[in-house]
Parts: sequence; structure tokens; C-alpha cells
Amino acid sequence: MINVNVWLLLVQNFSNYFIISLLTYFVTRKLSWRTIGISVVTSAFFGFITIFVGNAGIIVFVIFNIILAMLLQRKIWINIQDTNVLILITILQMISNIISVFIFRVIFALINNDWNLNSNNIKYGGIIVLAIVLNYILSIIFAIIIKKDKSYFENWNLQLSQYNMHNQIFWLVSGLFISLEILLIVCDIEQVTAVFLFALVVIFTIFIILMGVIISQFTSAYVLKQETANEIKQNQQLEIYLKSIEKQYTDIRRFRHDFKNIVLSMSEMDSDKNDFKEYYDQLVENNSIMDVQDSSIVEAKRILNAPLKGIIVQKYFEANSKDISLKLELDSDIQIKHNSLSIVRIVGIFIDNALEYAEKHDLNSITCAIVDYGDNLEISVANELVEDVNVSRLFKMGYSTKGEDRGVGLSNVERIVDEDDNLYLDAEVKNDQLIMTLGILEDN
Repeated sequence: MINVNVWLLLVQNFSNYFIISLLTYFVTRKLSWRTIGISVVTSAFFGFITIFVGNAGIIVFVIFNIILAMLLQRKIWINIQDTNVLILITILQMISNIISVFIFRVIFALINNDWNLNSNNIKYGGIIVLAIVLNYILSIIFAIIIKKDKSYFENWNLQLSQYNMHNQIFWLVSGLFISLEILLIVCDIEQVTAVFLFALVVIFTIFIILMGVIISQFTSAYVLKQETANEIKQNQQLEIYLKSIEKQYTDIRRFRHDFKNIVLSMSEMDSDKNDFKEYYDQLVENNSIMDVQDSSIVEAKRILNAPLKGIIVQKYFEANSKDISLKLELDSDIQIKHNSLSIVRIVGIFIDNALEYAEKHDLNSITCAIVDYGDNLEISVANELVEDVNVSRLFKMGYSTKGEDRGVGLSNVERIVDEDDNLYLDAEVKNDQLIMTLGILEDN
């Protein structure tokens, strides 16, 4: 340990925790006066604790912040994205602090011509003060870079979300964090020199950088592969959609042709009502001319957002394969400016749940309605109910209208909505129908 005043150690520990907290709230867009106040209190508390428990205090600090986030959000699950940010920033701050202290040790050694850099013999309190100042400067630079390249980081985060890679990133950064903690704790126990500790940290940093480059390249390759697969799937859906439109057009032409012939044939009939009735009965029995395919899917052309149109068309034909009619209702052309990934995932879950319920209870139709109110847009999926449903429990993990321990989809929906301030959910039972609604607040 550095032989300096205890108060100086407390300030150093407080600064490290405070920087970690502020940057985490900044990156996750939750920075406010409330979170700043929470950061001050928790940083002061753990700064004091760390004086006695050393580097192990950082582990407790991270665990505490994960639990605190769950309590503030009133959720029983960990927000993986925010946790990844917290752990990664903690790693960066730990490395930054060690390197900053060592740099100023070297500077003081040059000034005083004293090259004894053993961590137990440094007596310069100014080293700690300057290291703290440098850490704050580096954190400000980091925040500026994040803000300047905001779109890049948001796009990267979107790709990780789209292909469900946040869990893999969580285990990776957790492994790096635990490895660094073990390294620092062992160095404390063995009382290694500052030079040796610095060398270990530099090697560890290079390892992290190389791993980051590999992960970035792997992510890009994986995203490219998935985008290609999605494009192929969308082309297949488009081909099926066009064939459906062509069939509907053919059916309508056939009906028009048959109807014309029927009218002409009726003009040649006598005015006997019995003849008309007999002829009418024959037409009803031969209902093939009336068998024009449901054209509600044609409404999909009014959805100007390709991913949303794609998922609805896909679910339409999936429903047809199960002899279930998916009725699409729109009041105008639909253009969604908001990020469509989350919307597509939620709508897909809504329709999947409705289809499963309809198939289980031998129901023959479900409805998807999209209404544009100008400043907000609502997408609703409705299906008939044959049993009571506890609407207040729909979004609880494990609860489902389809059976026990199957209610994962809707709990995931609530998690997605909680992470996006422009989305909201509603569920209601009306006229013996369960109506699930996703609301989208459009940015001006």
C-alpha cells in the first residue's frame, strides 16, 4: 500500500468510484441530479470501506451497483446492457488509476533523482493528487468521445441487441474483471514492486485491446452473415407475398368473368320467381366463384417500414399454414421513424402468442391493427379468449395464457420497453378479446 495520509487514500478511492458511477450513468443515459447524489453517497461509503479491504472493495462495489439498479428499476432481473457498461468502465478506471500513479511516480523520480519505485516506499502525496486529476481529465475525454461518436456506439449496441450477443459480452467482461481483480489482490498480498505491477497491467491492457479488436471483427463478420441470411429470408417472403397478390388478382378476375356470365344468363330467363330461386340455390351450392381469398394482407403494402412489413407478412403465411386468418387493419400509410428492431421483436412476440393461443383453442382468426395518431402510433394484436386471463400478471416471468412456465416472451417484451423511453405497453380484455398494444412515441 502507498504510505500516505489516510484521508488522501479516502479521496483517491472516492474519486475512482465516483468516476465509475458518473461514466456509467452517462453512457447508459441515466445521468441526473438524483443519480449524481446516489454516486456521491455510494462512492464515499465504498471509498471508506476500501481502505480496510483493499481491491476486494471494488468487487463489492460492482455487485452493490447491480443490485441498486434492479431496485431503482423495480425489476427482478439484471439489465445486461447496463451491467456490461458498468463492468467495462470499472476495468478501464482500474487500469487508468494504476497507470496514472505509475506515470507520476516516474516523473517524481526524475525530479528528485530517486529511482526507488517500490510501492511501499513512495512518500509523495502529490503523486496521488496528480493521478486523481489525470483520471478526471481522462474521464472527461472519454465522455466527449462517447458523445461525439454517439451514433457509432448506438449502432454497435443495436447490432449486439439484434443478434442477442449481450449475454456473451457479459461473460467476457466479467471474466476480464475477475481476472484483473485476482491479479491486483495477489500483487497486494505479495507486495510486488510498482514496476512489476505496471508491467503486468500493461500486458493485461494489451490483451484487452487485442481481444476487443478480435471481438469487433467477429461481430462485424457475424452481423454481415446474419444480414445476408435476413435478406434471403425477406426475398423469400416477398416472393410468397407477390404470389399471394397474383392469386388474389386471378381470383378477382375469375369472379368478375363468372359474375358477368351469370348476369347474362339471368337476362335470358323467364320472369318466373321459382326459376330465379332455383338458379340462385344452384349458385350458392357452387360457391367456388365466391371463394375469393381474404385480401386483408394486401394492406401490408401500406406499411412503409420494410422490417415491420416483413414480420407481419411472414406471420400471415405462418397463420395460413395453421388454418388461422390473420386480419390486418390499417387506417393510413404507416411510416415508423423510431428504431424498428425493438418494434419488430415485440410485434413478433405478440403475434406468436396469439397464434399459439388460437391454435391451442381451435380459434380461426386473430387481428393486427396499426393506428397512426400523428405524434404516436399504436400496434395492437387481438385474439378471442375462451378463459379468464389475469392481465396484471401477463408480463411476469413464467406467467402465460399458454400454460405454466411458458411466459418468457412477454417478460422479454417488458424488458425491451423498459430500455426505450419512446415505447409503452398496454394490455386489456375487451369484448371477450385479449388486446395487446405497443405504443410508439415518434420523435419530432
